[in-house]
Amino acid sequence: MKVKMESPSACRRMLQVEVDSGEVDAEYEKIVQEYTREITVPGFRKGRAPSQLVRQRFAKDISEETCSRLIPLKYREALKSQDLSPVTVIEVRDVVMKRGEPLTFSITVDVPPQFTLPSYKGIPLEGRKVETTEEQIDKTIEGLRARAATFETVSDTPIEAGHLVQVDYVGKCNGVPVIEITPKTAQFGTGKGAWILAGEDGLIPGLGAAIVGASVGDTRAVPVSFPADFRVEALAGKQAEYTVVVKAMRKRLLPQLDEAFLKQLGVESVEKLREEIRTGMQRQMADVEKARLRNELAKELLSRTTIEVPESLVEDESKRLVQEIVSDSTNRGMTREEIIGKRDEILSAAGTSSKDNIKLDYILDAIATEEKVTVDEEEVDRAVAGIAARYRTEHEKVRHDLEAKGQLERVRRGIRVDKTLDLVLSQAKVTVS
Repeated sequence: MKVKMESPSACRRMLQVEVDSGEVDAEYEKIVQEYTREITVPGFRKGRAPSQLVRQRFAKDISEETCSRLIPLKYREALKSQDLSPVTVIEVRDVVMKRGEPLTFSITVDVPPQFTLPSYKGIPLEGRKVETTEEQIDKTIEGLRARAATFETVSDTPIEAGHLVQVDYVGKCNGVPVIEITPKTAQFGTGKGAWILAGEDGLIPGLGAAIVGASVGDTRAVPVSFPADFRVEALAGKQAEYTVVVKAMRKRLLPQLDEAFLKQLGVESVEKLREEIRTGMQRQMADVEKARLRNELAKELLSRTTIEVPESLVEDESKRLVQEIVSDSTNRGMTREEIIGKRDEILSAAGTSSKDNIKLDYILDAIATEEKVTVDEEEVDRAVAGIAARYRTEHEKVRHDLEAKGQLERVRRGIRVDKTLDLVLSQAKVTVS
């Protein structure tokens, strides 16, 4: 067998393979004999047809079977001869087989990158102080009271910030009803009996603030400026005017910070409540800071490493990210038309991120190998349990599905990457300003 290899790019290899004619003929004759034994030819009993007749009658089928047996075998031999371990088989093409001549074909694969691992210990990072202020705790307590608030109907006082107000509204943009501009999101054009919180931005920017000071029965003309990045693209950057009629009002009554309210929260005293809030906020802020430092560390590792990665892996990761972005956009209320309108932006963002993600995976994998980072079954099981909890599915079913789809190894790799990034972060020189 002859193998000629070309390298059209850093991680792509094209192999031109030529299989000796004698080996091809031997496999061909072997298949002829199999056909002769197993195929029934009209006019002959099974296994009694002349082999020459079988050759003529089933020539195309026998040739295809010869290729289907030899190509996978010789492909593996060709890879071994060139010391290649492909990550993706791109295509097999240019298959030529003629009796008495060598079988030739070409196969294109992507292979892992070859790169020099940069210095990754003691990377300098600028940290931020994690501290909780009394004002933040006060604000959190007020938030707890607001969530437990009740409302009573009032009608003889002007609207104040925090009141729950029922309104009818209709909007126009340059004389055109907003509902005609966004027919599939009618709630941005008109509403009847809608409840909004006075003083706060809701569905329509500025509407909540504009009704502060009004009374039940009032009608107000409210100018609205939609921001340039407004999630409804048809309204982004536009000016509109809404006619708002106040129908009813409810005053928010906050619970007292007394024994009954503390009991609902499961704490014994205000001091205990503040302590629990402080601890929780410290933990949350520390997690946020750690995530930020991990991102900064990832950027630093990428900037320190010269690496080209397999195009096929980047394409697969890009498709995954596009699906993720589209799913998130849909969950945020964007319409199909709006998502299509941002197609180029989505593809560009996914393309850049996917290449960096694959690069970082290879860098961290190399560090993990260097540092002998391992993942045990207990860690994998915890990760699977987390996925099961997120999707409210049984643990065993999730594990079975992951195994069936061949994705359990991806979970394992993800854990290894996370552990490695944490390891490199623990070795970094973090200066807190």
